[in-house]
Amino acid sequence: MDRHSEISTMKDIRGTLDGRIHTGRFDYSAGGVGRNICEALSKLNCPTHLISAVGDDHQGNSLLNHIPQESHRCIAKLSEENTAQCIVVVDKQGDCRFLMGDMHIHEKISLSMVETHEQLIRDAPLIVMDGNIGIDTMDKVLEMALKYNVPVP
Repeated sequence: MDRHSEISTMKDIRGTLDGRIHTGRFDYSAGGVGRNICEALSKLNCPTHLISAVGDDHQGNSLLNHIPQESHRCIAKLSEENTAQCIVVVDKQGDCRFLMGDMHIHEKISLSMVETHEQLIRDAPLIVMDGNIGIDTMDKVLEMALKYNVPVP
């Protein structure tokens, strides 16, 4: 889940990061590189499977509404975790000035989760991997891709 906030002017906050409230506007959007790619491919009628995790929270339920139904079976819904979120602060020109993310749930995308979906990986014409998952999990996905000769761009 991405939260975009626009502050009224950058000069309002320069040197004033001291806890005060700054006037701005908030927007919420379904985000995440992997989720965005999954949604885009599904709109092109490409079958997609997103191996991921969301929290059992409002943000997780919202994200699931923006993910093709066939991908839901590969997404773990974890009650003890928060759905990944990123707060993006932009100025009036739309330039990013500050980011803050809660990405801890990506640590739950484990080797065993990937191994559970090995058949999907074996049969995939292509693997797109987000860089937010752990190194061990990335290594496992790449190992499977090599084993089954599945390209990873």
